[in-house]
Amino acid sequence: MSTTLQSPSYDSPAEFPRKTISRTLFVFSAIAVLSLMTMAAMSAVSVCTLFRSRRFCSEVLARWLGRMVLRVSGIRLKIDGEMPRYEGQVIYLINHTSTIDVFVLLALGLPRTRFFLWGGLRKFPPVAVIGYLIGVFFTPTQSRPDKRARCFQN
Repeated sequence: MSTTLQSPSYDSPAEFPRKTISRTLFVFSAIAVLSLMTMAAMSAVSVCTLFRSRRFCSEVLARWLGRMVLRVSGIRLKIDGEMPRYEGQVIYLINHTSTIDVFVLLALGLPRTRFFLWGGLRKFPPVAVIGYLIGVFFTPTQSRPDKRARCFQN
């Protein structure tokens, strides 16, 4: 399986600054609305199933959120081949340097996947609720080694 991302291209570097503020506001607003809709859907499904729907929330609803955020942002995700089926446990290590990487991982809909995210993101209600419902491990920063060690010991 291979994944290809294509972002909007510009003919010259001077075209990039011409991107209007209204487009940026539209993208941020759309992402906020999509996140709130997903949070509401995940919450309703989770309450109805007595919080036994983590895989459905992660592999279906969060996948939809990831794909919609990429679409609204103008990024096309192309997946070649099928998802490999593994019998045992698998670890995917991704050193992400961009926020969009989180949405790419969600859009892939990797089965039985858990994520590690910076604990400070819990301050944003949609991220906190969605993270809790899909089983995210919120970790302290590396500047707090005592809290970080406790997080990984439990």
